[in-house]
Amino acid sequence: MTPIRPLWVYFLWTFLFLFCLYLLFHGLRHYQEDVLRRAGNLFHHLGIGGIESTLKEGMGETSTGSDSSKQDGIYKYYPDPAIQNYYREFRIGELADESVELYAFIKVDKELVDASNADSTNVGAGYDDYKQGVNELAIYKTYNSVANSYEKYMDRLMGKHFDADSLAELTKSTSKTVTTLPTKEKRKRIIASFSKDLVHEDAHFQTILTNCGFLNQDNKPVDASQNTPLTTYFGELTMKYVDGKEQLNTIKKAFYELMKPVVLMQYLCDNYAKEEDRYKTADGKAGKNDSANYFLNTMAELLKKIDLEKSNNIKINSKNCIHVFTDDKDDAASTAIPLDAVRIFYYTEFNLRMNSLLPNSTTLQMNKDTFVSGFPAYLAKKTGHKSGAKDTLLTFLIQNPPVLPKN
Repeated sequence: MTPIRPLWVYFLWTFLFLFCLYLLFHGLRHYQEDVLRRAGNLFHHLGIGGIESTLKEGMGETSTGSDSSKQDGIYKYYPDPAIQNYYREFRIGELADESVELYAFIKVDKELVDASNADSTNVGAGYDDYKQGVNELAIYKTYNSVANSYEKYMDRLMGKHFDADSLAELTKSTSKTVTTLPTKEKRKRIIASFSKDLVHEDAHFQTILTNCGFLNQDNKPVDASQNTPLTTYFGELTMKYVDGKEQLNTIKKAFYELMKPVVLMQYLCDNYAKEEDRYKTADGKAGKNDSANYFLNTMAELLKKIDLEKSNNIKINSKNCIHVFTDDKDDAASTAIPLDAVRIFYYTEFNLRMNSLLPNSTTLQMNKDTFVSGFPAYLAKKTGHKSGAKDTLLTFLIQNPPVLPKN
């Protein structure tokens, strides 16, 4: 027969049990953080994209809206912003490095270059890539006809949005009784017209603002008016200076420069996807991979040349956001377009376009499974560390695409 114990004994046992659980959990958590820290240091030492942080899945504390991680140059990608404890930390340098390496990986995987007499970990543009003069390639001539006259090409695509006469026609009143439209209606028309040509770019940029932690304490975008962030910023600025030809030209130059890497990439990809077989035939048997190599090398070079800090037309304010006019206090203080969000936008646009091009290419065809298994192995071989590149940022992104908000 079990003797009856006082009630306080049960309370004491319960307290001791919970206290032991706390010590165990606290110790394990610090152990996990130490492992993550040492792993991050190892990746940094190996030089894999400059990464100093690793994936955290369901562990670690998230601080939505906190600037502490951004001050260290670390961002968080949330596949689903509604699930705040599942994310991938990354540095923009890591995203940049892996995005460039993607093109070298494709060349190696598809055996587009002969690396038999070279160190295959250093395959890149220039090593036996072309069997004929590069400026003789049909794809070279087609692409450079646009790249060398980029402003004229953009004028055909977007010039009307910055032309005073076109804007006057867009915002004129068609009413017999009202000769001048209200400012609100003018703004609505300008932004609606601009938005039609930036549907995908706006959607992708908004996803970056939402899924990469560019949020404030209220869990809203830095600029709460942003639903179409690129359109909103440049449309509002255009509306503000709608009657000033000089200012409109300044805004146009800034927009053209901001969009240049993406626009040239889109043209190159669209043209290659359409003309791939024709280019391959034109190259002949001797240079059967020349056009494919030129395409991949040019994509990589466009990414390598990104450097908005050296721009003559885009300014960067103290909040690390871009603006156009330094003498316009409101514009100079704008937080609508964070510089780091623009950088992420560039790399993700390139990767998204390649993700849609590769499965349908006759020369570069690659499916998701091949990339997910092959790209980490390629990086591991390049670094000489067999297990160091298991968790690459691009493989995480392709396996965890962003969950789009429900309308």
